[in-house]
Amino acid sequence: SSSSSSAAESSKSMGSFHRTPAVLLVEVSQFLPFKDVAALARSCKAMRSLCSLTLQGQPSLALAKRQAVNIASSTPEQAVTRLLSSLQAVRELKLYCRLTTQLSTALNAALRTNSHSLHHLDLRSCTANILQTIFSCSNLRALHLSSGPRTDATALVKPLEHLRSLTLGADMQASCVQKVLGNSPDLTEANVSVDALDGATLKMLPRLRKLTVDGTLSNTVFVLQEVAALAELREL
Repeated sequence: SSSSSSAAESSKSMGSFHRTPAVLLVEVSQFLPFKDVAALARSCKAMRSLCSLTLQGQPSLALAKRQAVNIASSTPEQAVTRLLSSLQAVRELKLYCRLTTQLSTALNAALRTNSHSLHHLDLRSCTANILQTIFSCSNLRALHLSSGPRTDATALVKPLEHLRSLTLGADMQASCVQKVLGNSPDLTEANVSVDALDGATLKMLPRLRKLTVDGTLSNTVFVLQEVAALAELREL
């Protein structure tokens, strides 16, 4: 009958699905938002073992290998802490929560664990300890900090040779920002306070193509003629 034929086809399809290598299924999950990964995990026992988002016990392979994570400010602190501790190969991390002591500790640990895989980091704020750990992420390509340490963190700055895009909050000390710029030779895009943009600093950015000058917390006047040193500049 047609019903038995349909059931046979369905069983055959499921059999083929279950023969798909686990590594391939985990890779597919990387392209799904978390809500769809959760739905996938509910589809069958095999997918639950691979893609579960349960933040208790050993993390699933899909969660541990998740490469792009965007954590909204409304996410409960306990969930964020557990999620950060599950990540083992993240390449893009965006965290917009207010940093409590517990979250700062969890974020610092996550940055250490993922220091070689991390390419893109976007944080609402960071402490001096977190900033120090950020500069151990040797493969970082993009760094966006809405707000940084209120104390002088210049001594914590280390070279980020692969950094291409940089955004640093206007509240960060100019000397610290200048050192970050000077230690990022491949930088092509920057959004920083006007206080950090003197002629000497701009001359250290030969590949800069886009510059956004932030004058939010400053009365400093940006001298346009200074950008003459930026031969590759295309957007100001």
